[in-house]
Amino acid sequence: MACFAPLLVVLTGLADLLAVNGCDFYRGVGQDLTLPFIFDRLDLSHVLRWTHNTTILFYRQRGYVSIGNATDVSLAGSLLLKDLQLSSSGDYRVIVLHPNNTQAAAAWSRRVCVLDSVPKPDLSYLCDFSASSVTLNCHVAKARGVEFSWVVDGKFSTAKTQTLSVSLAKVKVGMSFVCSVANIVSRESSGTVRPLCQRSPPTPSGPYCFSLKTVQAVFAGGVGLLVLLLSIIVILCCRRQRRGPRGPRGEGNGGEIRMRDLRKAQEENYEVMLSPKEPQLQNSEHCYLTVPQPEDPTPNRLPPCPGEGQRASPVPKPRTKSPRTANV
Repeated sequence: MACFAPLLVVLTGLADLLAVNGCDFYRGVGQDLTLPFIFDRLDLSHVLRWTHNTTILFYRQRGYVSIGNATDVSLAGSLLLKDLQLSSSGDYRVIVLHPNNTQAAAAWSRRVCVLDSVPKPDLSYLCDFSASSVTLNCHVAKARGVEFSWVVDGKFSTAKTQTLSVSLAKVKVGMSFVCSVANIVSRESSGTVRPLCQRSPPTPSGPYCFSLKTVQAVFAGGVGLLVLLLSIIVILCCRRQRRGPRGPRGEGNGGEIRMRDLRKAQEENYEVMLSPKEPQLQNSEHCYLTVPQPEDPTPNRLPPCPGEGQRASPVPKPRTKSPRTANV
């Protein structure tokens, strides 16, 4: 099926070409056309009939018009066609008869082709430095059945193609190009284009290993990283100044030294509390607690306490009860 596609396109283009070349009159869409049939002896007694392919457009018999308008036909029998459309293309035929239906004039027919008017083309160009040429393209919406022509610097060129290739060596500054498209019924031209093809200067290939853009990018990245590091240092310094010289939990070496001094002071206070004097006080208290009971009739002297002569506070003796006397 794919093999028949190109053949179908070729046959379609050939049919269109034959149809166009076989026309007697060419008009564009919306235009008017008068078919120049002339019969000098035509009068109202004759029968006049115009047909388009197989359709009757005009019919008059004995001066009475039954199909069409009387103003559409001249006194000599010519037919006026108004506002032609693509469907108006085809064969037009006229017949003139006597009142007894015999032929008064030879049959006359013509073929009319109605075509679309060509649109205004759009001209563009492309600079090809590898091929050292500039290519101009004359773009048109419907390129089938149209002819191309070129005007270069005000002079007509012999080129008839849709694209035009010119060597860069021949293209001068301010050189103008105009393309035109035309068919049988209309013609349109593009705007003026002046190609500007300037080769960019080559990148210096000296002893440098990297291009200028690469070096600039690396330099910009280094500067950005340095600014970021400085910002982090400034932020850390500001936070340390807000906390003061002593951290809340004794961070760093200074905190460890302060904790060590605090522990040392606590150990010294504990040693003072457990000095040799404390056992004497404990023994003295023991001595004071071993007091004889009141039932003992012979109070004994408290046992000597060690270190009694060293500022031992006297302990009062307990009161003894006198022996009861019997009532006489």
